[in-house]
Amino acid sequence: MNKKKKSVAPAPEQLLELLAARRPLMAPIVLALRDMVAREAPDATERVYSIYAVVDLFTFARPSDAFIHIVAYEKHVNLGFNQGSTLPDPHGLIAGTGKSIRHIRIVTKEDLKRPLRVYIRAAIKQATRPPAAPTKRAPRQARRRQRAR
Repeated sequence: MNKKKKSVAPAPEQLLELLAARRPLMAPIVLALRDMVAREAPDATERVYSIYAVVDLFTFARPSDAFIHIVAYEKHVNLGFNQGSTLPDPHGLIAGTGKSIRHIRIVTKEDLKRPLRVYIRAAIKQATRPPAAPTKRAPRQARRRQRAR
């Protein structure tokens, strides 16, 4: 049975430029991880920024509610989970001791063969999402008339 891959939006130009300028060796790993996350969470908002590293952040709501971040360092990439301390770790891959944030360290393309999607899906499942838009209700008088009939 052939599974079709979900289409994914191209990487933001800003991410490509930052990776080319600051982390060219890690760019293939970052883009592969970005592709995994974007395929699993196509409705997430992606934000790119750079301070000391190149960061690609995914959220369904505000940036402060991000569920995954990809951080490119000089010699490795972290697939970070903003609520990683509460994620299940069936394969023992999660590292870190922070109160909330944990990560999986990726050093080579070979590391991408590990079961990363399990963790990505778990992070998506527990992600904060914006509240649903309120449904329009009929005016009170109209509801009373409907009940009276």
